[in-house]
Amino acid sequence: MDFSGKQVVVTGGTGALGTSVVSALIGAGATCTVPYVHDAEAERFPYRGQPQATLIKVSDLSDEADVAKVYAGVKSLWASIHIAGGFAAAKIAVIDKTALMAQIDSNLTSCFLCCRAAVKAMVPA
Repeated sequence: MDFSGKQVVVTGGTGALGTSVVSALIGAGATCTVPYVHDAEAERFPYRGQPQATLIKVSDLSDEADVAKVYAGVKSLWASIHIAGGFAAAKIAVIDKTALMAQIDSNLTSCFLCCRAAVKAMVPA
């Protein structure tokens, strides 16, 4: 496929799966915006400093202001791929509500906010 000139946001793009997705997109001609939380993620990202990938530091993708910051910098958004998230394994008898809510924010809330921001960026007001 040819993604030349296409702008794509890839959350979780600095992780193992995300780096593979970014690699495929860049290989097909896309330009990727990749938010990250931890500096170590950005330091090991293989496309750091290359013009086809823009890294954006965020604190939390379940925070509306951080998500807005990511999508505000993307012109002509073509796609938004959401890979960010996590999983904390625990027996249901011992996991508490705080841990559950952290997983919901990390996975569901962040996905919703990024999808909403992407739609706003793609659809004229």
